[in-house]
Amino acid sequence: TLERLNSELAVAEATARKVAAKLRREREKAGKNLTEKAAKIVKDLGFEKAGLEVKMIEEASMSPHGDARPELLFSPNVGEPLMPLVKIASSGELARVMLALKTVLAEVDDIPVLVFDEVDANVGGEIGMVVGAKMAEIARKHQVFCVTHLPQVAALAGQHFVVEKNQSGSRAVVTIDSVHGEEDQRIGELARMLGDRNAKSAIAHASELLNA
Repeated sequence: TLERLNSELAVAEATARKVAAKLRREREKAGKNLTEKAAKIVKDLGFEKAGLEVKMIEEASMSPHGDARPELLFSPNVGEPLMPLVKIASSGELARVMLALKTVLAEVDDIPVLVFDEVDANVGGEIGMVVGAKMAEIARKHQVFCVTHLPQVAALAGQHFVVEKNQSGSRAVVTIDSVHGEEDQRIGELARMLGDRNAKSAIAHASELLNA
């Protein structure tokens, strides 16, 4: 009985490994397609010479997911070798790579609501506008919630909420107020994010951002 079971086990394992190998090859092709598309977006987000690649790493034992696991490799600068993203990326780099991947995947996934919590960390200037534009692009097919400190990003939202934390009492109290019904309030909050809600230059810039 043991010999028969061991023989059946060997056949089953050989069959499973053939299927796993086929799955790995399909994943490698899909990973190449994904990173080629994401790399173009990463370039738009300020990494002109960045490298991006999905590597399938074979494992000794199989799991329900096959015989290999994916690892995302990244190189932020020309001449630098590709390394595991999780080990080398700064928070800003990580945020932008994740946004690029999500922009690509949003075209095919069925996730109805996406939350970006300070995905623009350590990002500013013109790149902030690009980050906002990418999220606005995703928002055409998904509902997007974005927590941001960048006026360039906030200005592209369809609706605005102001989140404030009050710590004057015995415990912190967080309030959320909608301001999207009043353009003056929206401009005021954007001007505050720019530095001074009462400064004419900040108000003018905020108005320009909101109505661009």
